[in-house]
Amino acid sequence: MNAWTVLAKIVELFASLGAGAASNGCSYEPEVPSMLQK
Repeated sequence: MNAWTVLAKIVELFASLGAGAASNGCSYEPEVPSMLQK
C-alpha cells in the first residue's frame, strides 16, 4: 500500500463519516478510530 492509497482511504473514511453525520443530524458523532484522533 503506497501513500496515495492510504490518503485515498482516509479521504473516503471522512467522506462517509460526513455523510453519516449529515443524514443523522448535528447530534450524531461518528466514532473516530484512535489512530486518526489528534
